[in-house]
Amino acid sequence: CETVKAHGLHGVQLRGGNDKRSALKMCYAAHTKGSAALLLVVRAFGGALRCGGGFACGVAHLAPGAAGAERGDGGVHWPPSQAAVRRRNARDRRRRPTTGRIPVTMCLKSRDCLGRLPQDGERIGIDRKATMRRIVSVIPLLAAIGASLSVAADLANGTEAYERGDYATALREFRTLAEQGNAAAQYKLAGMYAAGEGIAEDDREAVSWYRKAAERGHAEAQFDLGAKYALGEGVPKDDRQAVFWVRKAAEQGHTTAQFDLGLMYANGEGVAADDRQAVLWYSKAAERGHADAQSNLGVMYALGKGIPEDDRQAVLWYRKAAEQGVAAAQSNLALMYALGEGVAADDAQALFWYRKAAEQGVAAAQFNLGTRYVVGEGVQEDAGQAVFWLGKAAEQGLAEAQFAVGFMHALGEGVPEDEVRAYAWFNLAAASGHEDAEQGRTRLRQGMTSAQIAEAEKLSRQLGTRITAGRGKLVGSSSTIPTEPVP
Repeated sequence: CETVKAHGLHGVQLRGGNDKRSALKMCYAAHTKGSAALLLVVRAFGGALRCGGGFACGVAHLAPGAAGAERGDGGVHWPPSQAAVRRRNARDRRRRPTTGRIPVTMCLKSRDCLGRLPQDGERIGIDRKATMRRIVSVIPLLAAIGASLSVAADLANGTEAYERGDYATALREFRTLAEQGNAAAQYKLAGMYAAGEGIAEDDREAVSWYRKAAERGHAEAQFDLGAKYALGEGVPKDDRQAVFWVRKAAEQGHTTAQFDLGLMYANGEGVAADDRQAVLWYSKAAERGHADAQSNLGVMYALGKGIPEDDRQAVLWYRKAAEQGVAAAQSNLALMYALGEGVAADDAQALFWYRKAAEQGVAAAQFNLGTRYVVGEGVQEDAGQAVFWLGKAAEQGLAEAQFAVGFMHALGEGVPEDEVRAYAWFNLAAASGHEDAEQGRTRLRQGMTSAQIAEAEKLSRQLGTRITAGRGKLVGSSSTIPTEPVP
């Protein structure tokens, strides 16, 4: 077979069998390659197959030697005459089988049929019933998508209203969606009840909505519900329930919940104490960048609790937390530099991190920074700076610092010599069990008058009251495990 140019359109060169079916397949293939109209001459049976702009190909039977043969085109005219078309149709009707059916390959989409050639005895068509069934099945899905978009829009409206302080609108939007079972709206509504935003503060109502959202798998709600149980707010205090809900959130990847669960295992709150489990959950949170988890994981490595002792790993995690501003980690990292554990000893680095932590109020760092000023380690000796930092640590209740401040007052180092103030600080340190302070107080008492002793006792009580009042402000007292200071 060969392709003949028709109406200036260029076809493609084809080679194939000499029977009509092969010619039909080639015609179909040629059409799919982009030719708008093709004329294939089948010399074997003296006829031609005509492909129009559609998919169908018809036979244009022309007698050999018909007009046009002298042009060397096999006697085929383009387009064929009406008479030729009528003769072709009549012939096709006579040859059509009266029994049996031609198998039809049905396609759900017209494009599924493109690029295929019909097989022997096969014709290709569109399965319109199947297509309609598919369309009908998609309608509920489209409706669900539309409803989801509407819910998302209402939730966004409520969130925007909340952020601009329009609590009335936010409450209305959140409540409507919450009552329809939307977990995100239930969580937001619970938060407004917990904080008393736009509505009277009500921890019980907050717990109710937190629970609804938590039971639907909302991780933030699970964590906050656990916190309510841990604090006994809106519900009786129950550490086991706290662990239950915090674990639910932690298992969903909630970073703070992972840290808190580690802390619960470390302290044995609501669950049996288990350092290995503590390390496991600290590690999960630490790897996700939780600074306090990184700090506590460093402590576990430094002390060998729940994991083999490894000073290098301790330094690694201390540094990650310290660089995020965790004061206890800064103090512990300074200590590692001072002792040369897990890292080369470096007084400058120790001083740098001690100061960072001391400025954030860590008593151990303040004490260690003060002692460096006393002995001139990594810094020039400065009794005034020594008393300043030791005094800050002493006012936080650190017995070592209280003894040191008493000693400075007794000797007049960095401050005027003052036996009364020295006695008062020795007295406080001795009350915490500091033996050297008790001996120092005894020696001072021997050279003091009764009035001086009475004045010192009064001052000691005043200092004690001030220290007790300030203990709730200690940095890292609940969320981290600071290493003991070095005397």
